[in-house]
Amino acid sequence: PINIPKTHIENLNIAIFQSSVLGPDGKRARRITSINEVIGYNSKSDGIMFVTLFEWDSATDTVKFRGKGSSTFFTEKLLPMRGLGRKDEMQLYDELDQRCDILKKMVEKKIFNFYEVFESISYCKKIGLKQFMNDLEIR
Repeated sequence: PINIPKTHIENLNIAIFQSSVLGPDGKRARRITSINEVIGYNSKSDGIMFVTLFEWDSATDTVKFRGKGSSTFFTEKLLPMRGLGRKDEMQLYDELDQRCDILKKMVEKKIFNFYEVFESISYCKKIGLKQFMNDLEIR
């Protein structure tokens, strides 16, 4: 629980909710249950407008991405920052998918050390996502 004045809601980008739940092993565990993009405050309904981007699925104990195509952050901030238009939105989501694949491959390769992760990300920025993924496959 957090008390944020209604006038400050516009300053938030995301809200993360976590809870104590029963894990797959039957023991108590903490899980982020949702990550929501805060759109703003609606004075008519006296409520906060948000879009759920990620949601925890208790049946599979995994997180599902629900925000594809509905993120105002992507369309109003990231696309213009990269010199892209609304028509290029899926290109940005494709890049996000590639980045997820890279992170999964890094986990598979047990690249966990802070310095190794930093070095990998720096190298990826230098050579590009596709080439970096190819290099990870070879390692």
